[in-house]
Amino acid sequence: GPAGTTAKCRLRLTDGSAVEMVSIPVAGGQSSTLCVSTQVGCRQACAFCETGRQGLHRQLTPAEIAGQWVAARRLGWQPRNLVFMGMGEPLDNTENLIAALQALTDPRGPDLARERFTVCTAGLPAGLERLAALGWRHLGLSISLNAADDATRDRLTPRNRQTPLAALQAALAAYPQRRNFAPGVNCCLLPGLHDNRDDVRR
Repeated sequence: GPAGTTAKCRLRLTDGSAVEMVSIPVAGGQSSTLCVSTQVGCRQACAFCETGRQGLHRQLTPAEIAGQWVAARRLGWQPRNLVFMGMGEPLDNTENLIAALQALTDPRGPDLARERFTVCTAGLPAGLERLAALGWRHLGLSISLNAADDATRDRLTPRNRQTPLAALQAALAAYPQRRNFAPGVNCCLLPGLHDNRDDVRR
């Protein structure tokens, strides 16, 4: 689509599966943020997510993850930033995600800067540990929090039953800190469920 518009592309993979990537315009410029998928389907079953209704079909390979950037460029999109928050939970496919990140930052390939990447996750401690082990100081991290109390988060994000908020908080506290860095927080607010003033304070 033209500059300044959000565009979605459905990609058919070699086995007939399909995933989506989305180009989100960056305010005031010709570039965009590319929202990248990491799985065909997803096993997290978040209540507000259409992908979660499908269940997990399979993991994307490193080539299929990194290839979305290549496909975006061939479409004429100008992705400056990549956010791994499309179809799937990135930290359910950590090894292939990391391999794709390494390919995209390889000086012999795209040679993209590490600060251009953000991994968006529901918060899987083992995956956070693997990301931390990379030692990439400029890798962005964003948490799909969705609720600030366990009862509501259990309902919206079933993963919370295995990793309740206290465990997620501990995993984030253990994540390497750096100057001028704070993880992003995403919340999908559902009217009448958790969008009142008490929810905001929590």
